[in-house]
Amino acid sequence: MIPMIQLLYVSVAAQPFDDVALRALLARARAHNERVGVTGALMHQQGSFLQVLEGPTEVVDRLYVTIGCDMRHHRLLMLSRRSITEGNFPDWSMGFVDVKGTANALPGFRRIGDLAGLSGETAMVERVIGAFREGRWRAAA
Repeated sequence: MIPMIQLLYVSVAAQPFDDVALRALLARARAHNERVGVTGALMHQQGSFLQVLEGPTEVVDRLYVTIGCDMRHHRLLMLSRRSITEGNFPDWSMGFVDVKGTANALPGFRRIGDLAGLSGETAMVERVIGAFREGRWRAAA
């Protein structure tokens, strides 16, 4: 069995992301993730991102380093990195959650409640999502 991890991080966009930019980002992420065996979910709110990546340890770690070098965002903060035996998002090469709910027409859109079972640690996930919703990592900071 290939060792797998789940990595959860937040970041702030260096420039605003409109629906067109989000669609392009999701298309690239989905194509890449499908090729390398990574699944997960991306949340966006007012210029801030929260992302869950799951997959083979080496692949997810390498992807996180690449994300850290991407100049389209800053204030990258890893919230959690843990070993898993199976992913929480087996059908999502990259599911998308828009907290304010205006992007429900985007392919792969999921309601925020769809993340409730993330990692089996419901209380932690609810705290992280709550803090994200309240704007702890908002771009204005």
